[in-house]
Amino acid sequence: MYYINFILIIILNLLYYLNLKKISKLIGIFDFPDQKRKKHQRIIPPIGGICIFLSISFFSFLSFVYSDQNVFSDFYFIDNKIDLRSILSFYLCITLLIFLGIADDKNGIGANIRLLFFAIIYYLAMMFDDQLLLSSIKIKSLDIIIDLEKLGPFFTILCFLVLINALNMFDGINIQTGLYCLIIFIIFFVKGIFTNLSMVLIISLIFFIYFNYKDKVFMGNHGVYFISFIITFFIIKNYNSSVNISAEEVYLILYLPILELLRLFVVRTYKNNNPFIGDRNHIHHYLNQKLNSFLKTSLLTNLIAFTPFLIFTFYNSFNVLIFTTILYFILILILKK
Repeated sequence: MYYINFILIIILNLLYYLNLKKISKLIGIFDFPDQKRKKHQRIIPPIGGICIFLSISFFSFLSFVYSDQNVFSDFYFIDNKIDLRSILSFYLCITLLIFLGIADDKNGIGANIRLLFFAIIYYLAMMFDDQLLLSSIKIKSLDIIIDLEKLGPFFTILCFLVLINALNMFDGINIQTGLYCLIIFIIFFVKGIFTNLSMVLIISLIFFIYFNYKDKVFMGNHGVYFISFIITFFIIKNYNSSVNISAEEVYLILYLPILELLRLFVVRTYKNNNPFIGDRNHIHHYLNQKLNSFLKTSLLTNLIAFTPFLIFTFYNSFNVLIFTTILYFILILILKK
């Protein structure tokens, strides 16, 4: 039954995307072009995240109904029993985030209100699951451990808020964010991090990327919100329990959207602009102006995003992190010219 579940996920995605028009009319969420930040040529439904959410939920439901513990084996066991608090934390939070995101896609929610809701949701996650709390940062290549002590809860929530906003800003052109998330979950799968759910996400993201490439669907804020939580959840849970992923690897997987967020936040604030209002000063906008192709731009952006991680895999040195950060800012200076 285990492998049949994956086949059913493929069928679910196929049926969903073949009926996009009907589903988009039913949900009533549309992304309208404005020829400023949004330069697509027609109205496109930003409902790709819903199918990814349904894939995870349906796969988990099937596993529960048929008493298949493979999907839940990724969560921690207490006295040889599944850690129900961890499972509840995960599914409760992604459900809250998907509904918050749909409300944002439909009606728009102010940045400050969004941040408050994000912080509350992740705080709830930590209340249910203490393995989602970062208590220290272990930099293996330097043999350094930074004890966060009382700053642990604040720092953990801050990490989540940074990633969710960084990934939302990174979602600027077709297939870029989908491909970026796909590669992250492939890395997780290879490293043995939540392998079953990572495979479900890989399957669903492949479908999304294809139809996003065809300009038929966007991810939507709801998709970015809950996928950001999943990435954070997978990383912190694994980081706190095993040696499958190091702090250095986490930085190199996430550095590009995070540095983009920090750079644009500083630049917008310096220019007295609202740091939460988008513009066209992202690295993918600079690259697209030169390449004039969203496909080439997305591929190149992801190449820039993950090459340092590959280098670190063979050359395990903290210098890779330093050079990556420096080269990012050098690249931005070159592209701006």
